[in-house]
Amino acid sequence: MSTPKIADQDEFDKVKNFRQHIVNGGEKNTSPVKLSSATTAADSASPAAGVIGEGQGFASNRLYRVMTVPLASTTLLMLVGTAGAIMSQSAVLTVPFTVFALLVLGVPSLCLVVLGFSAPRRTLQRLWQMQALGMVAIFLGITVVVPQGGIPEQMQLTWIGEFVVIAGASAMLVFTPGRAAIYAVVLSSVVFLIAVFWGSDGLQGSAVAAALRQIFYSAMFMCLPAALMRAGRILDETVDAAVVEARAQAEREARRSSQRAIRMLIHDSIIVAMLAYTTAIEKRSAKEQAREALRAIDRGLKDPDERRESSPEQLVRELRTLTTSLDPTARFHSSISGSDDYPHRAVRAVVESAAEALRNSVRHAPPEASVNREVHVKLSEELVEVLVLDDGPGFEPASIPSVRLGVRHGILGRMDSVPGGSAEVMSRLGYGTTVVLQWHRP
Repeated sequence: MSTPKIADQDEFDKVKNFRQHIVNGGEKNTSPVKLSSATTAADSASPAAGVIGEGQGFASNRLYRVMTVPLASTTLLMLVGTAGAIMSQSAVLTVPFTVFALLVLGVPSLCLVVLGFSAPRRTLQRLWQMQALGMVAIFLGITVVVPQGGIPEQMQLTWIGEFVVIAGASAMLVFTPGRAAIYAVVLSSVVFLIAVFWGSDGLQGSAVAAALRQIFYSAMFMCLPAALMRAGRILDETVDAAVVEARAQAEREARRSSQRAIRMLIHDSIIVAMLAYTTAIEKRSAKEQAREALRAIDRGLKDPDERRESSPEQLVRELRTLTTSLDPTARFHSSISGSDDYPHRAVRAVVESAAEALRNSVRHAPPEASVNREVHVKLSEELVEVLVLDDGPGFEPASIPSVRLGVRHGILGRMDSVPGGSAEVMSRLGYGTTVVLQWHRP
C-alpha cells in the first residue's frame, strides 16, 4: 500500500487524519492502535524539579521586622503622648534621670524604626536588648533618685510605668519565651516593690492590683510576638523541608536525564554503527555510521549549549538532510509559517526522534519489499510538528516490551522529556506506521 501523495502543505492535517483512518483498518468507530508519550509516563515518571535554594529563615526574619517597626513606632508615639507627664514629673524624678530614661527608651526605638527593614537581624536584636535591659535600669534608678515614700499618689507609678507592656513585648524579640517570661515577672516585681516602698500611702494600697495588672497586660502583649515568631519558624521548617525534597527530586531527575542520554547515545549511534555491519545492504555506509557514532560520543562528552537556538529554516534543512541520509528515496515536504527560533533542546529532541522513527522504518522493512516513506514538517510560531509515514508491514505498538529503547525511549520518552513535547506512534499490522512528533512552545 502506497502513502498518499500531497500536493500542498495545507493538506497536512488531512494526511494525519487519513493515515490514522488507514491504520484503523478503515473502520470509523475503531480506536487507533497507538502508543503515545502520555501512555509511557508510568514507565518512567519524571518528577519536576523544584526551585533550588534555601529557606534561610525568610519567614521568621520577615515577621521579626514586621513586628519591630510597629512596636518601636508605638514606643515613640507613647513618648510623645506622655510629654506633659514627663515635664511635670521631672521635678520629682530629677532632670538628669528623666533625660537618661528618654535616651534609653527613645534612641533604640528611633534606630529600630529607621533600620527595621534594612539592618541585619542581629543588629535589631541588640537594639531591643539595650531597651529591655535599659527598662530594668530605669526602674532601679527610681529607687536611687526618689526618696522612700517620695512618689505622690497622683503620679501613680510615674510616666515610666506606661512602658512596662512595651518592655515585655520587646523581651520576646530578644530572649527565648521562657527567659522573656522571667524578665516580665522580674520587671513587674520591681514595679511592685517601688510602689510598696517608694510610693505614698495611697499608692501602696493599690500596689498589688497594679503589679497584677502589669503582669496581665505584659503577658497578653507578649503572646502576639511569640505566636508570630512560632508561625514563622513553622513556615521556615516547611519551606526548608520542601527545598530539601525539591533538591533531591532535581538530583534524581538529573541522574535520570544523564542515564537516558547515555542510553540514547548508545542506541542511536553505537548500536546503529554496529548493526551497519550485519547486513550486506548497509555495509557501504558502515564507515560513515562509525564516524557519526564517534562524533556523537564526542558531542555527548561535552555540555550542550542550552541557550543555542535554531531557526525554522535550519530545522528544515537538518531534517531534510537526515531524511536523505537514511532513505534517499523518501519524500520530504515542509511548510513554514513563522520566523521565531526554537530552543536547542526541543530541536534536538525532534530531530533525534525523527531519526529514530526513520531508522526503525528502514531497519524493520522486509528486504524484498519496496517501502515508501514520507516526512512532513510543519513549523509555526508556537508549534513544531513532524510526521514520519511509511507503508511498511506495520506492527502492534502495545506489544513492545518496556525495556526496548527504540520506540518507548528513543521516540516517546525523548519527546516527553522536553517541556511542551509529545509523540504518538500509530501502527497496525499490514497498514504501515505513522509517527507524530509535536513540540508546543511553553
